[in-house]
Amino acid sequence: MYLISGTLFIIASFFIFISNYVLKQLSYTQFNTFIALVGFISLFMGAVFYYVHSNESKDKK
Repeated sequence: MYLISGTLFIIASFFIFISNYVLKQLSYTQFNTFIALVGFISLFMGAVFYYVHSNESKDKK
């Protein structure tokens, strides 16, 4: 479960970063800092879920 959630968070963060880049190219800079912050939070949450998954799978062995 944590592996799926972590993967979805990381994929979502890449889409957020791509959309942030596109908005920056279109000179729409009102929310770029907020969007980048959401992207980094999403990337961090993905890493946390991967870490929890790896520790959980080590405990089961």
